[in-house]
Amino acid sequence: MILWFFLGLATGLWVAANAWIWRYAVGYKAGVKYCMEQLEPVRIEIATLAGLHHVSEDMRSRIQAAQEGHEETRH
Repeated sequence: MILWFFLGLATGLWVAANAWIWRYAVGYKAGVKYCMEQLEPVRIEIATLAGLHHVSEDMRSRIQAAQEGHEETRH
């Protein structure tokens, strides 16, 4: 009788633990997917800027001004 009690308890705990883990696993996957989608434009911008590592600061400011559509003025 006691053996069946502990066997049932162990099975119930195992099922509860799996349900808890999978509930958070599904939410975790959705969260990672959402974050990756939100970070994609930032990743593209960083990759673009990384390609400009050999460009001088003056050239970078000119490129940035051209991208923003503003005319750079010097005094």
